[in-house]
Amino acid sequence: MSLRFCANGGRWQSIWQCILLLAGVITQGQGANILSVVTVPSRSHMVFISPLLHELAQRGHNLTVISPFPQSPPVKNVRDIKLNYRMDSFYKERNLSLFELGETNPLTLVFLSGILVTEMCKAAVSTPEVQELITSSDQKFDLLIAGAYSDCFLGLAHKHNASIIYQIPNTLTFMLGDPVGNPGAYSYIPDILLNIPVNMNFLQRMLNSVCGLLVELVRFFSYIPRQQEIMMTYSRNIDNFPSIDKLWKSTSLLLLNNHESIGLPRPLTPNTIQVGGMHIKPSKDLPKELKTVMDNSEEGVIFFSFGSNVQPSEMPNDKFNVFIKVFSKLKQTVLWKWDQDDMIGKPSNVHLGKWFPQNDILGHKKVVLFISHGGIHSLQEAVYHGVPVLGIPILGDQNVNLIRAEAKGYAVKLLFHNITEESLLWAISEVLTQQKYGQRAAELSRLFRDQPQPPLERAVYWTEYVLRHGGAPHMRSAALDLSWWQLLLLDVAAFVAVCALAPVFLCLFVVRRCRRPRATRAAYAESKKKQ
Repeated sequence: MSLRFCANGGRWQSIWQCILLLAGVITQGQGANILSVVTVPSRSHMVFISPLLHELAQRGHNLTVISPFPQSPPVKNVRDIKLNYRMDSFYKERNLSLFELGETNPLTLVFLSGILVTEMCKAAVSTPEVQELITSSDQKFDLLIAGAYSDCFLGLAHKHNASIIYQIPNTLTFMLGDPVGNPGAYSYIPDILLNIPVNMNFLQRMLNSVCGLLVELVRFFSYIPRQQEIMMTYSRNIDNFPSIDKLWKSTSLLLLNNHESIGLPRPLTPNTIQVGGMHIKPSKDLPKELKTVMDNSEEGVIFFSFGSNVQPSEMPNDKFNVFIKVFSKLKQTVLWKWDQDDMIGKPSNVHLGKWFPQNDILGHKKVVLFISHGGIHSLQEAVYHGVPVLGIPILGDQNVNLIRAEAKGYAVKLLFHNITEESLLWAISEVLTQQKYGQRAAELSRLFRDQPQPPLERAVYWTEYVLRHGGAPHMRSAALDLSWWQLLLLDVAAFVAVCALAPVFLCLFVVRRCRRPRATRAAYAESKKKQ
């Protein structure tokens, strides 16, 4: 049956079929009501999900977006609810800078991170506009797209009987893989908190396993109860609340910011969709003044950025002076993302900017090196454009990202506390003079681009797939219904051990019983003899 048949006329009995067909077309054209929540005030979290939200809005879906970063300019079909807090406010309360936080012991960081992200979720859910949304009886949502560490909002999915899509803006940690039943891979996937290589030895695998276990314990005994308390406190109008853990494990889809060419291959459930590079677009023309500077750089351009969260002016003076001295010795032009209007002692070959079109710069033919903090989006853009990297991790997953980048062969990693004039000059010279880094970056660029479907198109397809199929429960892993000891087959191992050892113990028991009468008779005979 086609619309042309309906237009041309047909048998009278087909009229109702045409009406039903037209009704189906109209229904398909109606957009869903989607709620997206990002509680972490890191711009990279919005950089990851924003392209998907914009594309869904263009396709006619109605979106409500709760985040610290409203759309600018406003986007049609998107209603923003702004969260009025910043990343540095949580650290400055503890007299910490991000540079100092990066030096924190990983085990301490586990506890500190759990406290910080819980405070962020509480600040988000207690925002007046968010409270109005929670208590409203007029708004209906079909889908909740939840950002990492926004679990206190999962009660809204229960209230509206909405499907849940969980989105992770970095590589998959063990804890964040749990909602859809991804298997743990402690033996060959290093945790993002640890400074250990991809090919781990026995002690490193043990440390990795202990760290993973610690994260799970912190989550179970500290993080989840706090999130549950926040949800119950600020969502009192929602009846019959299930546990956070139950809501978490009802997740329909996991969108993961990863691709095998950059990250590590690992087993994933069918409802874990890798969409790494979803934010990347072909480079556009640069602003006229910036383009002139880059075009006229005969020795090439070095782009230097610590990302959107770190304020480079807060780095210790001794490290700042190292960068100044080293850059002044280079022949290349240096574009430095700097958060102040000026810089004391700025070399003549250094050009400052509070903001640079990073993706477009990396796509320029004159760029020979990217000095980066190792954020996942920065590395994806570098690989996409085939630019080698000098990585200086500051905090979070950046260290592991750069360990993997170094293992892939397109980057050199230099720890921030190890930066000296000699080490920085060596690292820059190493990447610029050794062709293997640029060649490897070009190889990975071809791998990264060679996908059957653009990442954004893939993300849109699976998001609408969940909407079309009522949460797609047929993709849910049965692993989510098992206890941890069942998942690890410890009950089976115990049963097999009992079955294997039972005959051994039975034989020992029989032998012992058989030998006992002989020993008893011998002892009796000996006693009689003495008498």
